[in-house]
Amino acid sequence: MGWTQLMERVNQSHYVLIGEDHFIREIPLFTQALIRASSFQNYVAELDPWMMQLFQDKITRLSNAELQRWIDSNYNCFSFFQKQPDFDLLKTLVQKKIRLLGLEQICLTSTSVIFQYLYETGSPQNRKQYAALRDSSSAVNEVFFKDLAKPYFFKSPSFAKQMAGLDRSSMQKDEKEVVDALMISQKIYQTGSHSQRIKLMQQNFLQYYTPYMKGKRSLFRFGANHAMKGESYLPVYDIGTTAHVLAQSEQVESYHILVLPKSGLKAGFLNGTEPVDLSDDLFKSLSPFFTAASDTAWTFITLDKIRRVLNNKSYHIPDANLEKTIKGYDAIIIIPVATPAPALR
Repeated sequence: MGWTQLMERVNQSHYVLIGEDHFIREIPLFTQALIRASSFQNYVAELDPWMMQLFQDKITRLSNAELQRWIDSNYNCFSFFQKQPDFDLLKTLVQKKIRLLGLEQICLTSTSVIFQYLYETGSPQNRKQYAALRDSSSAVNEVFFKDLAKPYFFKSPSFAKQMAGLDRSSMQKDEKEVVDALMISQKIYQTGSHSQRIKLMQQNFLQYYTPYMKGKRSLFRFGANHAMKGESYLPVYDIGTTAHVLAQSEQVESYHILVLPKSGLKAGFLNGTEPVDLSDDLFKSLSPFFTAASDTAWTFITLDKIRRVLNNKSYHIPDANLEKTIKGYDAIIIIPVATPAPALR
C-alpha cells in the first residue's frame, strides 16, 4: 500500500527530492528501487559538478579492471560515493543513461582528483603547477584521512601559495571555472559560511536548469536539511525550495521525501561506524513519527493532510523543526533498523 502511494506521487512529479541521514546502506538501495520503478533523465547529487562528470566519464569509458584501479587509487576522494552502495548506484544511473549533475562546492576530500583532472585537461603552461598541487593535496589529505583532527588541503597554507602560481591568462573556459570553484570552495571551508555554500548550489542549479532540467524529470538526493520545499532547519531557503519554485513555474509537481532511520548504525565519514543519534535535536522534534513507526518494517507517512490543517492555522505546533518538516516535506519514510554503508574497500 505505502509503495503504491509513493510511486503514484513519484510518477506524477518532475522533481523528486530525497532528504536523508547520510551514510546509511538502505537509502541508496531505496534510491535504486525508485530509478528502476520510474523514469528520470537527471540525478542531482550533493557533490561538485566535476566529480559527477568524472564519475560519468570513468564508468562509461573504462573497463571493469581499469575502473577498479581508478577506484583503488582515489576512493577516499569520493565524498559520499566512497561508500559501496552509493558507487553501485552511480553505475546503475550511468547504465540507464541518466545524466549525473552535481551542485556542491568541491569536497574537501576531492582536491587531488580535481587537480589530476586539470593536469590532464588544462593549459600546457599550468600542467607542472597542477601536478605540484595534486601531489601536495595527496600528501596533506593522506595525513588527514588517517587523523581527521589534522588539516586537509583547503586549510593548508600551501593551497593559496601554490594556486597563486597558476597562469590565468592561458586558461581555457572550463579550466578557469574549475580553478574559480576551487577558490570558492576553499573560502567556504575556511569561513564555514553556509549561506555562501547554498548560494553556490543555487547558482549551479540555475546553470543546469535550462539545458538539462526544464521539462525533464530529475531525482535529487541531499541531506535532510537541503531537500525541503520551505525554510530549512538552519534556517535558509535551500535547494528544495528552488526545485519547488521552478516546478511551480513549469506548472508541474515537486515531491519531497524525508528518509530517516529509527535505530541502528550508520557509517562514519571515511571509516568506522556510529549509532543513530536519537538525542539529536531533529530526531527529538520528529519523535511523534518515530513513536508511530514500526520497529520491524519500513513506515510510510504522508504529510499532506497534516499540512493542510497547519496551513489553515487551525492547529499550532510549538516545535519549529516539526512544523518545518510538515510544511517542507510531502512524506516521511522511516527505516526501522539502519545498517552502515560499507566503504568501497
